[in-house]
Amino acid sequence: MVIVEPLELIQVFRNFEDAASPWEQTGPGRDDRSESFKVESLLAKPAAETERNNVLIVKALVDIDK
Repeated sequence: MVIVEPLELIQVFRNFEDAASPWEQTGPGRDDRSESFKVESLLAKPAAETERNNVLIVKALVDIDK
């Protein structure tokens, strides 16, 4: 036997699609995150820096083989 009862919600259904803040957004604000958490530090590094790192890795592997 299955009993079906209507669901009674305590709070009003909220729509979070526009992600509006309850506080008024004014001014540019400030970014208190450390450099390691910023998007720019997570983006791909320039090719020259990547190439230099690859050379250092190869040199380290060659030294291990000796």
